[in-house]
Amino acid sequence: MAWALEPIGAEWLLVADPAQRYATPRRNASGDEDLPPFDPFDALGLDSDPPPESADPEDTLRDREVPEDAIDIFRPSVLDREQGIHRSRAVVRGSAGDFHAELSPRLMHIGRWLRQIAHQPTALWWAAHQPGLHPAIIQDIDWVLLHEAQRFPDPVRRGWRLLISAWTDRRTDPSRRKYEIEQQADQEGWTASLIRAVADMYRPKLTVRPTLGPPHPLIWVDEGQPDDIVHVDVDYPHPHESMNLPDEFLGYAIECFRSNLDLAIALECEISGTDRIYLQTSRGPDDGPELSENSYGLTGPIIHFQKLMTRLANVDLEAARDQVRSWPSRDEYVFARLRIWAAGAGLLDPGEAGATFLSLSDRVFWGSVHNRDLLYALRDRWADLSLNDRKALEQRLLTGSYPWSVDVPGEREEASARDRLSRLHWLSTYGVAFTFNIDETMQTLRSVAPRWTTHEGNAAAVSNAPEVFSISTDTRPDPILEAPVPEILRRAKEVGRLDFAARIEREPFRGLAIQKPVRALGALTHAARSGDAPRWAWSAFLRGETRPSDSLRMIAVIVGRLQRLPPPPQVFEALLTRSQTG
Repeated sequence: MAWALEPIGAEWLLVADPAQRYATPRRNASGDEDLPPFDPFDALGLDSDPPPESADPEDTLRDREVPEDAIDIFRPSVLDREQGIHRSRAVVRGSAGDFHAELSPRLMHIGRWLRQIAHQPTALWWAAHQPGLHPAIIQDIDWVLLHEAQRFPDPVRRGWRLLISAWTDRRTDPSRRKYEIEQQADQEGWTASLIRAVADMYRPKLTVRPTLGPPHPLIWVDEGQPDDIVHVDVDYPHPHESMNLPDEFLGYAIECFRSNLDLAIALECEISGTDRIYLQTSRGPDDGPELSENSYGLTGPIIHFQKLMTRLANVDLEAARDQVRSWPSRDEYVFARLRIWAAGAGLLDPGEAGATFLSLSDRVFWGSVHNRDLLYALRDRWADLSLNDRKALEQRLLTGSYPWSVDVPGEREEASARDRLSRLHWLSTYGVAFTFNIDETMQTLRSVAPRWTTHEGNAAAVSNAPEVFSISTDTRPDPILEAPVPEILRRAKEVGRLDFAARIEREPFRGLAIQKPVRALGALTHAARSGDAPRWAWSAFLRGETRPSDSLRMIAVIVGRLQRLPPPPQVFEALLTRSQTG
C-alpha cells in the first residue's frame, strides 16, 4: 500500500477511521427534506462493525458513539508490540502530547500512503477532522508540498499549509500560563521577558477545521466538490482574567501587544484574501458596563489594547500620544478604530483630535464599520474642537458621502442623503450644537431622501456587539377580538410576530384561545372547511393554559373537529383518549 505505483484512493482513509464510519447521518447539501440523509455507515461500514445505535428522534443532533471494539488501523495493535513497548504506544493521529514515541513500521507505512494521496481533496478533508498527525507524517507531507507541488490543486495545497501551521502552533492554556507567569513574577519580579511572555499568551493563531455545510466526500460526485474544503479562522487566545501589569512596563507591553495587532491584521487578510476585517463596536454605552476583552474576534484585543493605552496615558500622557502618532493613518480597520478612540477619549489634544477626525478616509468616516465609535467620539470632543475644525467637520457632514463602487442612477444621491440625515439627527439629538440651521438643513435633505425616518436616525449609533436579553410574550388578543371569524387567522398571523426591537413575541391567537376558546375554535373550523389546518394555530389553541380545565363537552367538540383533519397528528392522542375515557 505504501509503495504501490497506484495507491488506493483517499476514500479508504474514511473506511479505516471508525470516527468516519460511525459519523452521524446528515442531510444532503441541497436541503431537500424529502431525500433521506446520507449515512456514512451504509457506505463505509465493515462486516465486523457492530451496527450503529438507532437515532434518537428527540435528539437528532447527538453524535453517534463509536464502539470500543470497532477496528481502527491508526491505533497501535498487536502487530506493533513486536517493535518494543515504546513503539507500541505510538499513534498516527492525536494531540501534541500523544506523539511521544516513534511510529512502528506498520504505522510508518500508513504515513507514507497518506503522503502519496495527500493531493487528493478527500485526504485533506479527513485530516481536517484530526487534532493533529504524528510529526514524522507531517514532515513527509511538508516534503511533498515543497518538492511535488505540481501534484496538488491550489486549494488543497493552501489547505494543507494552513492546517499544518495550525497543528504546529501548540500553546499552553492561557489561564494556566497566566498562573505560571504570575508565580514567576512573585518570585523573581517583573522583567521584559515576562512581559513578552504575557503578550505571547495573547498572540493570535490560526485554527483550521472542515468547512461547515459541504456534502460528504463520497457524494461529491453527485453534488459537486466544495470550493473550500477547510474553514480557516483566526483565534485570539486570552486568559479568563486579565493580568495587572506594572506601570513601569506599560510602554514596553504596549509595543508587544501592538505587534500582536499587526500579526492579527496580516492573518485576517491572508485567510480572507481582502483587506476587510469584521469588527464589532469597542464603544460601550454611556451608562452601562464597559465592553469585555472577550468580545468576538479582533474586537477583544482592540478593547484590551485600549485599556492598556488608557493606563499609559494616566502614567505618561506624552508617551501615550507618541504611541498614537506611530499608528498607520492609511489603515481603515484596526488602527482607524484606535485613532478614532484616542481622539474621542481625550488622549489627544483638541488640535490633534480635530486633525484625526478630518484625516479619516471617506470609507472610514461614512462606512458602517466605525459608525457608532465615530459618532460617540465626535459628540464627546465636539465642544473642545476649534471653530475651524468644527466648521470643516460640518462641511464634511453636509456634503460628504461613502465612496460607492457601483453608481445606480438616483439611488446614490438618496443613500448619501440618508447617511447625512442619520448622522446629523443623532449628533444634534445628543447635544452637538452646529453653526448652521439644523432644521432647514434636515428639511432640504429629506426632500432628497423622503423615505428616511427619525427612527433610522435614532439607530445611527446602535451597537453591533452581542447582547443577552430575554423575549417576553404578549398574548393579548385585542388586535383580533373584533375581527370577523373568517378573518381571525389571517389577522392573527399578520399581528403575531417577533418584535425584535421591542423584544416581544406577540401571540394574539393564543390569547384568544384562552379568553374566548369558542370563538378561536370557530376560526379553526372555518379554515378547515376550506381544507386549511394551520399547524401554528392549532398548536396555539391546544397548548392554551386553560385547555386542561375544559369541560368534557368542549373536549368532545374539539376532538370532533380534530377527527375531521386528515390524518389526526399524534399530538392530539391525549385529547382523544381523554374524551373516550370521560
